[in-house]
Amino acid sequence: MTPTVELITQKFDHFNSLYFGGKLPRPDIKLSRARTFVGMMTYKRTHRDFCLRVSTMFDLEEEEMEDVVIHEMIHFYIAYFRLRDTSSHGQIFRKMMGEINSLHHRHVTISHRTRPGQQMPQRPPTRRKRTVAVVLFRDGRVGVKVLPNRMERIRYYYNNVKRNPKVADVRAFQTDAPYFAQFPCSSALRVAIVERETVERELHTTLD
Repeated sequence: MTPTVELITQKFDHFNSLYFGGKLPRPDIKLSRARTFVGMMTYKRTHRDFCLRVSTMFDLEEEEMEDVVIHEMIHFYIAYFRLRDTSSHGQIFRKMMGEINSLHHRHVTISHRTRPGQQMPQRPPTRRKRTVAVVLFRDGRVGVKVLPNRMERIRYYYNNVKRNPKVADVRAFQTDAPYFAQFPCSSALRVAIVERETVERELHTTLD
């Protein structure tokens, strides 16, 4: 799975509510091509301008990527509330990590060791056709969903999502854009909320 700013933002907001009581402000979220780290939380000495950086150079499973984001959010929590820990991964960090792992069945670790083959090769990704549903909500939000390339599953998704009173329209596209490889493929009705401009750029269309 290749991370995007939209996906990391979605994960951050979800875990902030679930694990951190919604107490963390959203930091800047940026992608990196670094091969020396998977995730990193940085901030200035004045404890301002927090930035969460996630490398796109590692092909992680979705759960592994989530654990990386949670790891960096623990750092963020400690720094934002100016808690005095014994070291970078000291007693406070380990206590918070242990509670999250125990209560929520996560696998956050002190350091993320990638397995052989997880580092992305420096070559263009394989392009293959995907069916992508774009869901336009009445409040202006845009969601995307990668669907199985089977007409009955596409029809099932379309018919059920259209029944939602919050949905204005559902449109299906065939595309080989690598951007959509990050989203899991299923017929589940949930969508990933993304930026309209990003979808329009990747699909070479307008959604008006």
